[in-house]
Amino acid sequence: MTAIANGGSEENIEPGFKKMKEIAQNAITFDKTADVSNYFLQGQTVASAWGSSRVFTLQDSGFPIEYVIPEEGAPALMATVSVVKDAPNGDLAQEFVNFVLDEEAQLLFANSLFDGPVNKNVKLEGDIVDKVAYGEEEIAKLIKVDWETVNAKRAEWTERANKEIEVAH
Repeated sequence: MTAIANGGSEENIEPGFKKMKEIAQNAITFDKTADVSNYFLQGQTVASAWGSSRVFTLQDSGFPIEYVIPEEGAPALMATVSVVKDAPNGDLAQEFVNFVLDEEAQLLFANSLFDGPVNKNVKLEGDIVDKVAYGEEEIAKLIKVDWETVNAKRAEWTERANKEIEVAH
């Protein structure tokens, strides 16, 4: 996203590396976990790139935090469930997937985990509509990451970020 926000893309990552080197001057750490809530709760963090569902979960607990979408947009991140090929109990696994995709389960995920529903029959109402990606118009605003390109370069970019940004920081 830093590359995209600075004129690059998944294919042109250089603007992202250049900007991250600047950002690193103001960073205390580059945490590799997906949950930075303790940093917020302990007052060690005032801003972070973080998923909306985690922000709203922390906000729902009473913590004063806001989720802001940058003018460049926000990437589409999805909670997924998968059935492993040739795993034992494949039929039960498929039943579980169907359960997760059921309207009632999707409604519960939206209202308690702040995950936008993937089942198009789910109808959301009230404040939750403003907290999850919901409806064709809102979903169309999300940036679709080219995961094929990202995953092909992930190891290279990680090694480079470790050397050029984190270690240099």
